[in-house]
Amino acid sequence: MKKGILVAAILLLTLIVVGCAQPAAPSETTKTVTSTVTAGAGATATVTAPAKTVTTTKTVTVGEEAKVYKLNIQNHGPAGDVFWPNLERVCAMANEASGGQLELTPHIGGAVVPATKELEGLLDGSLDMAATDSSFHRGLLPSAGPFTTTMGGLTMMQQMLWYTSGRGDALAEEMYGTLDIQYVSFMSCNAPEIWLSSVDPVETLDDMDGFNMRVLGEAGDVLVKMGVNTIMLPGGEVYEATARGTLDGFDYSSPVTNWSMGFQEVINYMYLSPSRAPTSNAIILMPKDTWAELPDNLKLIIQGASRFWSGPYLSEQIYLSAEALQKFIDYGTNVVPLPAEIDEEFMRLAAEYYDAQATDPFYAKVLKSQREWKAVCELFGVE
Repeated sequence: MKKGILVAAILLLTLIVVGCAQPAAPSETTKTVTSTVTAGAGATATVTAPAKTVTTTKTVTVGEEAKVYKLNIQNHGPAGDVFWPNLERVCAMANEASGGQLELTPHIGGAVVPATKELEGLLDGSLDMAATDSSFHRGLLPSAGPFTTTMGGLTMMQQMLWYTSGRGDALAEEMYGTLDIQYVSFMSCNAPEIWLSSVDPVETLDDMDGFNMRVLGEAGDVLVKMGVNTIMLPGGEVYEATARGTLDGFDYSSPVTNWSMGFQEVINYMYLSPSRAPTSNAIILMPKDTWAELPDNLKLIIQGASRFWSGPYLSEQIYLSAEALQKFIDYGTNVVPLPAEIDEEFMRLAAEYYDAQATDPFYAKVLKSQREWKAVCELFGVE
């Protein structure tokens, strides 16, 4: 009986000591890793890595529950846009990696605030986060255009590297910081956009005069000079506007996105050129005060999930867009190069446009950064 009481007392004392203890001392584990690999023609080789000592430290807090951060994030596009499943998997990874501390809930464009108005939603407190396209922000931030695409500028790979090298990241953070908005991370970029999808053929510059075209971003300012009637519509409205005849044609992202949106049902011609939009992208934004509330580890998790999926998304864009082009051809769509006279006039006017925009010091700094980065990429064959 006395022995039983003594054991119970020791257990109780142990629990008290553990509950009050400082973080456990680091533990060391030495591991030797042996791998067998195939070395051509059925030959095998065994590789043994040197023993490595791994030191781990674990801190356990008894009786304290971690705070859960529930955040709503809206994408600018509809469910049919391939940006959407990418946002879903970014949120899922961040939630899982946080061990339950993050509950990021994704929403399609228009679910919480009107589609393309995600920045305004962050500013008025309707949204906690946004996965959005900078082109929609030009009304509030005149230099926002190049952060999505530059006419004749960075390709999809070059743009992703411009951001992740720190150049694009730093400039985006500077620009959005003027609105007390935190640029969080680059998320994804598309293959070159289809220059124009149209109901009727467009073969000469004269065909562009009076053409009713949905256009996003700075390209619209250039196309106006070519006589185009430009109309800005959210992606979810493009199909119906074309089917009703409100639009003669439109720009909208990469081939795989166009196929997933069902545009093959409302167009007859697809004109290809990377000049108007060599790429397009989505970035993640948050109000600065919301961002500041997050612990550093959760900030890194959100950024890590976003950047992790940017790579697979890039490769998917390439091979799925190639498949989508063949699907359009098989469907009966006329997939052809943009007529040279239209392409050349567009690029001439785009150069004039950028010369005029570069009178703004910040805009000039962004253009200079992108052009220098493009030259570096081309020097090493990164197209």
